[in-house]
Amino acid sequence: MSEMRQREFHDSVLDIRRTHGQWRIIFTRFFGRRVVLHLSRLRLHASFLRLPLTGRIPTSIRQTSSLRRLELLVSPVLTLTQDNFHQEHSMPNAICTRIRKNFTASRNLLAFAALVICCVALVAPAAAAHDEHGTTFNASGATIYYEMFGAGGGTPLFVANGGPGFDHQYLHVSDAWDTLARTRRIVMWDQRGTGRSGPLKPGQSCTLADQINDLDALRAHLGFDKIDLMGHSWGGFLVMAYAARYPEHIVHLVISDSAAPRWSDTLFLFKDVYPDVTAREDSHAFVSDLNEKDSGAAREASTELYESMLFYSTEHRDEFAAKMANDKEYYEINRAVNHDVARFDLNPEIRKFRFPTLVMCGRFDMNVAPVIAYKIHQAIPGSQFVVFEKSGHMPFFEEPDKFVKVVTDFLSSPATSTSSQ
Repeated sequence: MSEMRQREFHDSVLDIRRTHGQWRIIFTRFFGRRVVLHLSRLRLHASFLRLPLTGRIPTSIRQTSSLRRLELLVSPVLTLTQDNFHQEHSMPNAICTRIRKNFTASRNLLAFAALVICCVALVAPAAAAHDEHGTTFNASGATIYYEMFGAGGGTPLFVANGGPGFDHQYLHVSDAWDTLARTRRIVMWDQRGTGRSGPLKPGQSCTLADQINDLDALRAHLGFDKIDLMGHSWGGFLVMAYAARYPEHIVHLVISDSAAPRWSDTLFLFKDVYPDVTAREDSHAFVSDLNEKDSGAAREASTELYESMLFYSTEHRDEFAAKMANDKEYYEINRAVNHDVARFDLNPEIRKFRFPTLVMCGRFDMNVAPVIAYKIHQAIPGSQFVVFEKSGHMPFFEEPDKFVKVVTDFLSSPATSTSSQ
């Protein structure tokens, strides 16, 4: 989402853990390679060390080393090896001297390499697990960027991201989508005016109708008559509106942590659970609205505080912040869509849905109170309702395994019309 501030240097080691989640592997690999390199040098210079000794390199070292595995057996007590090659009858003094020099040079080189590894780990961004290959097409009045990935010839899953005013990149903090894509095609897009769809042109509108028509134009552009459709957060409101407008194209509908069918009914819990954080967030709002030279920084700070309240666990909060450090919120899109959707009440429309619908939410969603999801479920005939007990606003990120199973099971269910309750 919006760009995050860099953390203080004294938090750097924790940042490695939070960003990469592999600090134990890094150090294990380093020390494992150090042992193997030293012993390899000894074997090159001293034939007697090629004899099998008791014990093996610990399994964790052998398995995590990226070097090609060397066929040698080593005593787990290194002093035994050192005592062996220091015996005078084992080799000439000249060779001993040479080995000691090699040990010194190797130790210095490894120390320098360790410093380089740590420095790179501190500054390198987290590697994206998702390999994206998107493109653009021209919808009515807008250029839309989209990506389609996955395998399978069944009904594709279109996923509408939240916002309004964010692109779809935040969805990829989780690998749940790539797991789902093993058996189906998935389509994501940057809504008009965001991300790689490019900014709005002067006079270009951004209404709910525009968003619905962009989605339908994308469906038609890709040649799909029937689609499975999922929406997260604001995207949940968008897919309910699309399904009300074009029910003939829906096979399955998934509504995740969605805004209320009547926008103004959306219930936020931030002030009740995070009064201290929302007070700081509000302090930035005044500067942001002044449109001064420091208003941009105030908006970014406000977005950072907002995002910090979206998660069940602090670990996921920090991981999200690290992965989305360079994301951006498009405030003009947010204002335009918020202004327009306030006119609509989708409650009468969603009661008409006759296709399989799954409504789900995180138990600890502060952005949209779970009662909103439950009321949507009650309004849609025959719908299913699932709660993720260890999630905030993003179950696909905090409980990806359960998320994949729930969605896969639902999308695999027969696409029969539901009867009225």
